[in-house]
Amino acid sequence: MPSPADVLKNIQIHLATSIEDRLQWDEVMAREHYLRSSSMMGEQLRYIASLDGEWMGLLGWSSATLSSANRRRWVGWTLAQERQRLHLVAQNARFLIRGENRIPNLASRLLGLNAARLSRDWSQVYAHGVVVAETFVDAQRYQGTCYRAAGWQAIGCTGGHGRMRVGYQAHGERRMMLMKELVPHGRAVLCADHHVADRSAFLTLHEIALTGADGLLAYLREHIHDPRSRRGRSFQCATVLGIIVAGMLTGRKTLARIGTWAATLDQRTLEHFCCPRATTGLWKPPCANSLRYLLTDVDPELFEKTVSGWLRLRGLLGRVPGVSIGPRVHPVMGSQGRPSPWHLRWTRRRATAIPTYVVETAVPAGML
Repeated sequence: MPSPADVLKNIQIHLATSIEDRLQWDEVMAREHYLRSSSMMGEQLRYIASLDGEWMGLLGWSSATLSSANRRRWVGWTLAQERQRLHLVAQNARFLIRGENRIPNLASRLLGLNAARLSRDWSQVYAHGVVVAETFVDAQRYQGTCYRAAGWQAIGCTGGHGRMRVGYQAHGERRMMLMKELVPHGRAVLCADHHVADRSAFLTLHEIALTGADGLLAYLREHIHDPRSRRGRSFQCATVLGIIVAGMLTGRKTLARIGTWAATLDQRTLEHFCCPRATTGLWKPPCANSLRYLLTDVDPELFEKTVSGWLRLRGLLGRVPGVSIGPRVHPVMGSQGRPSPWHLRWTRRRATAIPTYVVETAVPAGML
């Protein structure tokens, strides 16, 4: 059995990327965490702290809470700035030290290791970093000692309301709120204007209406006929194209990155994309190859016209600066005499001081 000093020195933390690790993470968290739930909201990352293959701790991060007066005062935000820049805040939604690993300073050590890599990992998965972190501690159970030891600052208590699927609901349990800057002068960065233009062309997944009569999937089904034969279809045409469009609008630049991003989506989001169920009963996302194969057969001009029409219908072209659909089509003739393959890409135009991202149909070799 290693000594406590050896544990603190050699313990490692890594992102749960495989389906097996994420399923096991959910199982352990639901079984051993006092909330008896592994569910998190919005964008999310799961981390595993291990030593010699043994899982000693688990951490889960999610999108920030929608609104907080304590956070606005601490950062110096207006309400409009909070809504615009909320994606730059991550919430430590779950933290578990497994029962047999009660080693002094282990919790604060894991929080420090995780904070050091969180923004980099978030950027790789969701195409944007995070600047500060928040968490909520049940003051009747804990005092937040490990967070304070890791450099977190208590900024107040909540009003006793919980986030539900729609809005908030009063539960009467006031929780201590703590915040931490993940980058130097993080609060100043959140209040500055220089980072807003870079992000303005991208949406969050919550801003993209997937379901409903005027949602993205319904619009794709109505305007694009599935060009594939009925045999061997694993995914609906609208599902694959919807994931491609959503991936691009949230900042993924390659089909490989879109495929990686799709693999991180939670089960509820995959259900909204109308993904099929695997033999395990879980909704499964398409891989990058599935995205490529379908784009090989889809008419690029029709695809461009359909995406442009949906963005215009939803008011996104005008509301989100810099998002537009480029008219240029660059065909590469395949062996059958037809354009192949096709996909969307982001290109940066430097004609103006503010970067503009243009979605266009094109075939840069680097994406394949």
